[in-house]
Amino acid sequence: MGSVFARKNREGKIRYYVEINFQGQRYREVAGDKKSVAQRRLRELEDRLDRGGKVQDSKVPFEVLCDEYLEWALVNLAPRTRREREIVIKAHLKPFFTCLAGEIGVKEIELYKTSRDKTGIAGTTLNTELKVISGILRYGVDLGYLLAMPKIRRVKVSTKKPRGLSKEEIFKVLDAASPDRRPMLQLMIFTGLRKGELAHLEWSDIDFENRVLHVQPKSDWTPKGGDHRTIPLNNHALGALRQAESAKERRGDRDTSQLVFPGRKGHLGDIRVCLNGACDRAGVPRVRIHALRHTFGSTMASEGADVFSIQKAMGHKDIKTTMIYVDMSNPHIRDQVDKLNGIVIPEEKRPKSAPNDNCAEKRQKKGTRKNPDSLSDSSWCRRRDLNPHGFPHHPLKMACLPVPPCRHISMIIQPPLHGIARPKHFSKNCVDLGRGLILSKSTSAGDCPPPLWSVGIRGDVPPRMPLSLDLPHRHYLLRRLRRV
Repeated sequence: MGSVFARKNREGKIRYYVEINFQGQRYREVAGDKKSVAQRRLRELEDRLDRGGKVQDSKVPFEVLCDEYLEWALVNLAPRTRREREIVIKAHLKPFFTCLAGEIGVKEIELYKTSRDKTGIAGTTLNTELKVISGILRYGVDLGYLLAMPKIRRVKVSTKKPRGLSKEEIFKVLDAASPDRRPMLQLMIFTGLRKGELAHLEWSDIDFENRVLHVQPKSDWTPKGGDHRTIPLNNHALGALRQAESAKERRGDRDTSQLVFPGRKGHLGDIRVCLNGACDRAGVPRVRIHALRHTFGSTMASEGADVFSIQKAMGHKDIKTTMIYVDMSNPHIRDQVDKLNGIVIPEEKRPKSAPNDNCAEKRQKKGTRKNPDSLSDSSWCRRRDLNPHGFPHHPLKMACLPVPPCRHISMIIQPPLHGIARPKHFSKNCVDLGRGLILSKSTSAGDCPPPLWSVGIRGDVPPRMPLSLDLPHRHYLLRRLRRV
């Protein structure tokens, strides 16, 4: 079905080709200058044949694919979603992607993101447009025009807590609202209805006996998500509906509509003017209409409602959306966290430390130390030094001492100081290495240049002292010899 072969080009270089013959389809392409790369490309093409029966994408312009996608959206998408995607396609996608649908890859997607980002649009808007591109290309894969779609990476958008009204601001806004508009604002605040749900609310959707409100599809309208939702009515929401019922009775026969809040010509129009006027009169910063829905969710969370109840009341499909309304500063969460204060943690009993001669009370001030006058003076040693007998040695230089009688260990340095100039402060015959070890010049070296040096134990170290050239001692010795 497929094969890899090599040919020389005009410059004399070997190029590997991939050729596939399948059901009358013949496809050939240059795979590179390595046989392994060509074989890997052949396997990719054979996998494409197994999945879709095609080797390459169909030559369908992106504009034609967009038109077919919009025809599909007429039946499968909600009117509002279809309207939004139609605007994105005509205003942005068609002018930018003037190529075949199969030529759109990751590079073209990133170029589109860069060009749109330069216009200063919000990250949420850009993600919406990328979502439309993803839907169009996925539809092309379903139709068989494309073998695969490129990976589309969304831009990161920081999640902000939505702005809502506080408890004090709620009653200030309601008191300042006009009497004919107050019931609808009050109902939105205490039920979390969306603007479209409020505009299409009918009297048949309200059950006063069971104190519930139904959000359900109509013949000319479908709620967001298309699902039926039932909201329990509290006293404030029920009072708002009673006020709307009284207003309908006052209108009498003039009001033949089944809508709870009818508009002048059918459904209710924009109510931003009445909300902005109420906020201005109450001295509260202006908020959007959708902020009344945020107020409902945040108020339920602050009063101690669980996340599952908030999700069902607001109609969220994803609980991550509901978690936006839960804030750690809410009093009910603090009360739950404060319950951990009742746990008694036993105090940790630490063993008393051994007395230390170099404690803070007896420590000498900086610059007051003096050179040791005798070998028994241990004030020259550093704290935490592992020298158990306090023999004087400085961390930066080793003391020059006379040669004491020593017990030699069977370790000869051949020679440690060969080729290195001996410092002036060293004695000619002995260098103290610390830890009771001493580097001494061997007298049995004879006339063999350079002289041999050996490591021994100081004569004034007690014989009981367990000194041996084990692994730690060897590392310590090598570090000291490097300083020499």
